[in-house]
Amino acid sequence: MLEWAAFFLWEMAMPRNFRRMVLLATVAVVSASVLMPPVCDLLFKCGCSWLWTTAALHCNIHHAAPPHCPWCSHGTLGYSLPYAGFIVGQFVAGGVVLRFTGQMVLAILITVAAILPVGFLMGLLTFKLAGYPHFIFFS
Repeated sequence: MLEWAAFFLWEMAMPRNFRRMVLLATVAVVSASVLMPPVCDLLFKCGCSWLWTTAALHCNIHHAAPPHCPWCSHGTLGYSLPYAGFIVGQFVAGGVVLRFTGQMVLAILITVAAILPVGFLMGLLTFKLAGYPHFIFFS
């Protein structure tokens, strides 16, 4: 009985658009968390893989000789800044689609799909700043 009361209070207290934005933010966080390691490997050819396989186990950060992955080699800050960029970029892409179309399913799909263009921009920025020798087509 108490669950129904909480549900109705949530419905009255939170506008529909706010709940949609929370859902988009959640999708952005989850998809960035799951897809960032393989995107890292795609961009930098470093060896990172899916979280449920080997993740960073085969990343070149574990090799004695450089080059070392620019996101993994700079510690928590080096990984957190691109990760935050992924989340914000994906969320903004989904939010823009939701704002102009009003279609939640399309906004969720765009939020997930935005990992590639956002990842490219984050990787290009990292490539320019860190001087890493590999970036997709540039080696």
